Amino acid sequence: MMFSRHAMMQRSPLMARPSALRTLPLVATPQRFFDLHEFHSKKLMGQFGINVQKGALARSAEEALSVAKSLNNDKGLVVKAQVQAGGRGKGHLTSGMKGGVHVLDSPEEIAEKTKGMIGYNLITHQTTAEGLPVSSVLVHEAVDIDRQIYLAFLHDRKNQGLCCVYSKKGGMDIEAVAEEDPAAIRTLSFPLTEEFPERLAAQIVDDLDLAIETRQQ
Repeated sequence: MMFSRHAMMQRSPLMARPSALRTLPLVATPQRFFDLHEFHSKKLMGQFGINVQKGALARSAEEALSVAKSLNNDKGLVVKAQVQAGGRGKGHLTSGMKGGVHVLDSPEEIAEKTKGMIGYNLITHQTTAEGLPVSSVLVHEAVDIDRQIYLAFLHDRKNQGLCCVYSKKGGMDIEAVAEEDPAAIRTLSFPLTEEFPERLAAQIVDDLDLAIETRQQ
């Protein structure tokens, strides 16, 4: 079938009015370029001299068993579903298992729990009703917990920089702390154009009342 130039121009208003091309709106879609799982974060912290538990990532029950056998389990072993959502310990999996974080006594128990995690979705208060798929778990040594704090670095969209959010009242229920005692959570902002200011680091460790050896880290 053939069309005349006149017919084609009638069928394409944008071709008939080139200026219309210049008025089309441009829509920018936000993208995340810094998306870390827990095991990524612990690896980075370890590289910079921060004490973290010994452990490794596992993508199957067999790998989880192997990792667990290589660790010291005097104080127990921990297996954690690796999804980017809070509240994993209080969540549930589509396999029927309760909790995406477990402290156990033996490598065999680690492997058994891993079977109920990998290949299923973990549902928490921060996910959709469908949850997030679990394709790997982090297996590491358990430690004695003296106290827990909360410390996070977040993108500060308002000031186009970064902010540090921290609290003496750490642990799994930081959202409850924010609701019940908002004054217990502090926020410090700083620009992306400079390194993290030493004065802010000093203020944070003072506010958190950290022990001397922890301050140095």
